Formats: sequence, C-alpha cells, structure tokens
Amino acid sequence: MDENKRVITINSYEDSSSSEPDLLPKQKKFTKLKSILLFLIIIIILGAIVSIYAYFTPTSFVIIDANASINLKVNRWNKIIDISSLDGNGNNIITTSKLKYKNINEGLVLILSTAEQNNYINVLSPDEKMKKISVFISGHNINTSYFSSIALDRKFDLDINQNGSSSN
Repeated sequence: MDENKRVITINSYEDSSSSEPDLLPKQKKFTKLKSILLFLIIIIILGAIVSIYAYFTPTSFVIIDANASINLKVNRWNKIIDISSLDGNGNNIITTSKLKYKNINEGLVLILSTAEQNNYINVLSPDEKMKKISVFISGHNINTSYFSSIALDRKFDLDINQNGSSSN
C-alpha cells in the first residue's frame, strides 16, 4: 500500500510471459534433437552388438588331419574365429602360424605349408600316411577349391568330406 491507501499489485507473470514464447520452441527443438540423437545412439549400439555376435558365431567346423590334427571354427564370412589342436603336431602348427581371423582358404594353405615345413607331411615319403590330407567340414558349405588346387598341385592325396559328401 502506498500513502493514498491504494493497493499496489505486482504482476510478475506479465514480464516473463513476453519471453516465454521464444524459449518454448527452442526447448522443444532441443528435446526433439536430444531424443533423435539418443535413438540413433541406441540403434548404433544395438547394431554393433548384433554384428559382433554374428561375427563370432561359428557356422562351420573344420577338422584337418595331415599327420597333425587341427580343429577350426569358421564364421558365416569364412573367417577362422577359433583354433584348437588335437595333438602335439597340431599344436606346433598353431603356435608357429597366425591363423585366427584369416580366410579359411588362406588358413588351410598356411596349415599345409607349415605342416610341410615341419615335415609332418611329405609327398616324397614312402609312407602313405605322410602324403594324405583329410579335411572334414560340418555346417555351412565352404568353397575349398583354392585349397584343393594347391594341395593337388603339390601332389598330396587330398580327401575333403563336406557334410558327408566326399570329394578329392
């Protein structure tokens, strides 16, 4: 109240209401942008998780027996994702060659070359066991024509069994 006994009212809402229409659309734009970015980040993270899962899921299992036994797990893109050995000779091949994440044909040729270098297989040997290479594949079919041509060019006795059907 002032001297003349009048009531003075202060309307604080009046001043701020003039600036609110400017802030409200900016806030809406910002929250909309944040929600779009959050959605994109979630999609990217989920895509990465699915891709990693798909890459590291084996679809084929390959056993190589060339006087050294080696097991390979291969993904849908024909990349070797896991290697294990069934004997000491196979373990020597695994430790001397870097097979993980290579294409299956590259890996098979590398195994063949390393087995030759370590004299686990030898075409000049009188022992027939030293000339024989057996490859057993279960799961998705794998094109091994490149490996087959190299093994046959080197005069090895190659037997490839792919899901029960044998080929040389």
